[in-house]
Amino acid sequence: MLVQFWLWGQDALTGSLLAYGFQKNPSPTGRGSSLYLKGQVGLHSTAAWLLRSDGVLLYHRPSESFYWLENADGLPELSARRKACDLDAGTEYFRPFVSAYEAWIAGRYGLDYRRQQLTNLPKLARSSLDIWEHWVQPVLYESKLFPAQRSPV
Repeated sequence: MLVQFWLWGQDALTGSLLAYGFQKNPSPTGRGSSLYLKGQVGLHSTAAWLLRSDGVLLYHRPSESFYWLENADGLPELSARRKACDLDAGTEYFRPFVSAYEAWIAGRYGLDYRRQQLTNLPKLARSSLDIWEHWVQPVLYESKLFPAQRSPV
């Protein structure tokens, strides 16, 4: 999810999250990055979460881990009452939202928009580019998304 988080950060700067329908809210602490909320999805610089009937699935960016929470109280902070969720399973839960969002981005801005952004991808996130491509590829494209954008890690 490192690549997607970086892209969401870029999209926040350009207003694309708002154009997609997210509501921007101030940080609950009054400092730090804003919260973006849309339906069952929440985004913050440190976390993304998905409200579900069986609880809240939270991706904690600093630890690159997924957790199940009983409720959304205190988000985006990581609750002490949490249960680890398998990385692959957590990623699959988020796939429908990310795929729909990336399809919208491609439709609104064209494929070159993401290609251009990915040329500036930070080194840490670059190591996850193959995973991200595999994640969004089935919905968006028939072949590798950005094969020409590879650079040594």
